[in-house]
Amino acid sequence: MKGQYLAVESVLVVAMGLTLAIGTISIFGNYQDQVKDSTEQKDVETVQYKIKSAVYTMKGTDEGKVEMNIPEDVGGVDYNLILEEEMKLVTAQKQYVTPLHNLNEYKLQGSVKGGTVTLYKTGNQYTLRSS
Repeated sequence: MKGQYLAVESVLVVAMGLTLAIGTISIFGNYQDQVKDSTEQKDVETVQYKIKSAVYTMKGTDEGKVEMNIPEDVGGVDYNLILEEEMKLVTAQKQYVTPLHNLNEYKLQGSVKGGTVTLYKTGNQYTLRSS
């Protein structure tokens, strides 16, 4: 009988250890996903802010050019930035759309990946290109 109690006790200790290990791994896995999403969101906001700032800064000029560095990736993921009636930042899994207000009379065009990019303005047209 004593041997059976030891066997049951050993099985219970191992089961509790496995449960604790799996719970810890799950918690840190969820935390890692939240950090990744938060980092991606902050990187997206940085890219959007830089482009919007350049667009609105040149709005009062007839011609101009602004060269800027934007992140190579957002949250460790490659992306494509598309400038049209609205600004779209597209990753493999998500699409972030930002409206560009009070620019109805302007034609916006261009598509770039991260790195050094140049925003050109000629008359009523903005063009975004990789440098």
